[in-house]
Amino acid sequence: FSNKPLGNVSERDVLLVHTLKTASYTIELPLHLGVIASGKYSEKILRELTSYAIPAGIAFQLRDDIIGLYGDPRQTGKPVGSDVRGKKKTLLVVKAYELGDHEVKRRLSEIYDVLGINEVTQEHVKYVQEIVRETGSLEYNEELIKRHVENALKALEESKEISAQAVNILKWLLEKLAYREK
Repeated sequence: FSNKPLGNVSERDVLLVHTLKTASYTIELPLHLGVIASGKYSEKILRELTSYAIPAGIAFQLRDDIIGLYGDPRQTGKPVGSDVRGKKKTLLVVKAYELGDHEVKRRLSEIYDVLGINEVTQEHVKYVQEIVRETGSLEYNEELIKRHVENALKALEESKEISAQAVNILKWLLEKLAYREK
């Protein structure tokens, strides 16, 4: 999406990348490898783990994007706004563009589609931070995290193959993934 104009990137596009990239290799693959290595796996447990892992991974990435835009560099270890400077089209920005008026669209397009990476300033980062809040995009992303957490929890509650001990660990992990500050 880095070469695609901001106005041509949809929420569906962003969530597909989160599913195929982050959720798959950060959560789903390690869980699958663990259960396969245990020798106690079946197709059914792999499907149940996937039902948990995909929404958990999406929640993780949505939180990561929020931390990237608003996090404290002393906690996160990375400069605030690095995703803006890198012109990463996060759901925060895509949704702000969608919800914004003509001027918001114009300014965001300038930052993400016209300026070079070295031309993005701290003032641009501050503008993106403000407009993500003002348009309701931040609140939308927080609600989306909550829905994905609920879906992951539902998958665990409906599981027939995942042990009670593993369910408790996965619930703890989900909380850490979705609601962390760094």
